[in-house]
Amino acid sequence: MKLEAPFTEEKIRALKVGEIVEITGVIFTGRDAVHKYLHDGNPSPVDLKNSIIYHCGPVLVKEGGRWVVKAAGPTTSIREEPYQGGLIGKFGIRGVIGKGGMGPKTLAACKEFGCAYLHAIGGAAQILADRVTNVRGVHLMEKFGSPEAIWEFEVEDFPVVVTMDAHGNSLHKDLQAVTTEKLKGIFEEIDRKKPSAGRSRGLIEAPGCGASGRDTRIRTGIPGRAHAVQAGMRRAPRDGPGGGAHRVSRANPITPRHRLAEPIHGNA
Repeated sequence: MKLEAPFTEEKIRALKVGEIVEITGVIFTGRDAVHKYLHDGNPSPVDLKNSIIYHCGPVLVKEGGRWVVKAAGPTTSIREEPYQGGLIGKFGIRGVIGKGGMGPKTLAACKEFGCAYLHAIGGAAQILADRVTNVRGVHLMEKFGSPEAIWEFEVEDFPVVVTMDAHGNSLHKDLQAVTTEKLKGIFEEIDRKKPSAGRSRGLIEAPGCGASGRDTRIRTGIPGRAHAVQAGMRRAPRDGPGGGAHRVSRANPITPRHRLAEPIHGNA
């Protein structure tokens, strides 16, 4: 669907999570420095009423005396979470473009004041730059430098996805809940499939072998042929012809001279 300036509260509240939107109008870039600057009480050099802020540090060059955008991809939005909600309420911001989503403070502000978070495509900086039709100006560049300055872009059909709307809905919050539950199930399944201690691996306990005094198990890799390392001696009987014993290094008690042994601490 199309979202064209002016970006009124009515238009923003009509947006729903999951909708693909193409923006036409003026947007302003703003990153960490600008957000903190405004949050600290400094005046905005531009009118942010009914505006859209883009979390972006663009790359521009001057060609023929005018600025040309070469890359304009989104930056990670969560860094602005300490500031964004307050700025939405203070300045009347209607849209925030970025990537990765934002937290509960911003979501609450979107619902209260009529704002939406609009997710841009990460990794498509040059494609998005092509949607910038004109650079109207730049502000605070002397103070913060080019990436952190406020750039004033005219855009046409700039593609975004509504992932946080003005009704308290958030795809980021929903996705986190779903993936957390799925990961929990995956880990539980892994735990169920773990072999029991000592099963077909020749594991036995040798109390007091480690420097901490914890139980240590030696894994020989030969079923039923594990041997305890005697406390204080740090020796293990040698498997194979000739009998005898081999010493386990004090510096590295898991590496005997003739056979690799792996200690497993605790009660796993």
